[in-house]
Amino acid sequence: FISYFSIPAFYDKNKLRAEIENQIFSQYNLEVKLGSSLKYGLLPKPHFYSENTIISYNSYEIAKSNNLKVSIFSNNLFSFSNLKIKNLRFRKTDFKIDSTNIKFFTDQLKNIKNKKRLSFLNSKLFFIDQNDNVIFFSDIKNLNFSFEENSLKKLESKIKIFNIPINI
Repeated sequence: FISYFSIPAFYDKNKLRAEIENQIFSQYNLEVKLGSSLKYGLLPKPHFYSENTIISYNSYEIAKSNNLKVSIFSNNLFSFSNLKIKNLRFRKTDFKIDSTNIKFFTDQLKNIKNKKRLSFLNSKLFFIDQNDNVIFFSDIKNLNFSFEENSLKKLESKIKIFNIPINI
């Protein structure tokens, strides 16, 4: 049982990194560049995690995450090419958003599909102007994109803007 779930720890890290980045792009339409330290975790469920992950939107770097957890389905672990992503969880992500890429959040809601889940926890959003000056920043306690039954796409969020808590 333990040896079956430990198989992904022996995959080639460079090929695995490319495969995970490709799957994230194809399943979530999210451009990510995983950090140099890609590790495998077995408990509580099989997952990979990476530090210093870069998120891009329209070829522009909009966020840097300190911790990305990629949960995978536990079936077909013998085959590298059959790994399937279950959900993504980003922690401590700093977004640098301006008027040209604010549409990132609505596009992610439109692109979520097949009972997938995308979460951002304990993050910050910096809204900047054309001169890279911060206009305001927001604390994001959680920001969850999910696909529910009956093709319902759902966004849940707890944020603070100007120290005013807002639930969406």
